[in-house]
Amino acid sequence: MTTYASAKKWKKAHPEQVKAQQRRRNQRLRRAAITRLGDVCVRCGFSDERVLQIDHVNGNGRREQRAIGVQGIYRKIRDGIDLNHYQCLCANCNWIKRAEKGEDGHG
Repeated sequence: MTTYASAKKWKKAHPEQVKAQQRRRNQRLRRAAITRLGDVCVRCGFSDERVLQIDHVNGNGRREQRAIGVQGIYRKIRDGIDLNHYQCLCANCNWIKRAEKGEDGHG
C-alpha cells in the first residue's frame, strides 16, 4: 500500500512523469468538455479539435477562470453543470465574437 509520504517522495523524484500524467489528465478533461458541447463550432461548423475553444456565451470567462481554474470549468461542463453558459467555438469565431461584443478578455 502506498502512503502519502511515499507518493509525495515518488512525485518529487519523477517530475517529468508527473507532468506527463497531468498533461494527459488535462487533455482527457478538455476532450470530455468539448465532446459534451458537441465537438463542433456552433457558428461555422468547424470540427478540428485542435482549434476548438470553450466560450462563455455571455462573457465573464476570465473571471470564472480566475475563480475555479480552467480544469474547474472543464469539470463543470463534463458534469453537465450550467451548460447553457458555454458554447464551443473555433479560434477564429471566438475572436470574431470578442470583437463584435467588445470583449477584451480581462473580464
